[in-house]
Amino acid sequence: MLLTRYIRDYLSYRKTGSTTAQACVNLRRLFRLTNGRFNDLVARLDGLLHRPRVLPYDASAPGIVGVVSDDSLSRITANLRADGLHRFNTRLPKEICQRLRRLAETTPCHVESSHGVHPEPAVYDPNTPLGTRYKVDQQTLHEEADIQRLATDASLLNVAQAYFGCQPVFIGCQLWWSTAYSQQACSKSAQLYHFDMPQIKFLKIFAYLTDVDENTGPHRFVRGSHRRNPAALLEDRRYRDEEILAHYPPDRIATMTGPTGTIFAEDTRGFHKGTPVRQGHRLVLQLQYATSGFGGLGEPIIVNDRFSAQFIQMMDRYPHIYAARFLRNTK
Repeated sequence: MLLTRYIRDYLSYRKTGSTTAQACVNLRRLFRLTNGRFNDLVARLDGLLHRPRVLPYDASAPGIVGVVSDDSLSRITANLRADGLHRFNTRLPKEICQRLRRLAETTPCHVESSHGVHPEPAVYDPNTPLGTRYKVDQQTLHEEADIQRLATDASLLNVAQAYFGCQPVFIGCQLWWSTAYSQQACSKSAQLYHFDMPQIKFLKIFAYLTDVDENTGPHRFVRGSHRRNPAALLEDRRYRDEEILAHYPPDRIATMTGPTGTIFAEDTRGFHKGTPVRQGHRLVLQLQYATSGFGGLGEPIIVNDRFSAQFIQMMDRYPHIYAARFLRNTK
């Protein structure tokens, strides 16, 4: 029955370009009931439908994660397939980190806490935080030149393509503060272990825009949990540390600390969480790629006069990569 619903939902997506909320629920159920096997099968079919392409890359001008040669892509892909995690040797350029931090410091954000969502957007004040997480509006974020540069960065696109074995779909970016509002883990702000399932197969690239240590809410990931999991961990809910440690030894838990500019890639269908911030704060940028636009995308990003000619050229040249989330302004 669920398989029939999936086929119906997918055909509807191909016709309309949108996925219903119920279709997203059904996708998560199929993932749990098959322990990810259904997702693996459909991802292979996506690979047959959208074969990898030669994406624009100039080896004399390395991308954000450096030169992505065949050897380096093989190493990155091997790490992602084995562990679900890869930490890059390069860092996000200092000037990009500074500009995006200024954006996050001055832009009204959507505020989350254990009490729900704050009724009005607010600028983050580190002295009096209103919640555990402040998220920058995605339309505002994507209108930034640095974000458009990252969205068209060939080194990142090639990493996603190598991992998927097919042309990637760029889902978009997020930017958020994690604050010292509460020492208790906030489920709404993803501070308990969980898995993501927004699309059939996906990859997230994270970049720290502040220094992150044990006190400033480091990200944690359970290596290898992106493949198959014990039956006890297949419920669609948040999990406490002791529940995860009952099935995975401590040496499988990766704690991602690092200086400003640290970049790592994750298949977050594996168990992961942000930890509560004990002091200071953490600013994180996330880029997301998938094998298909089917699934939860969020509101479309309108490509208006704040978007660069380079971004628009990439949209026109690679519609499969960008059309799922980005709409040209026709006014």
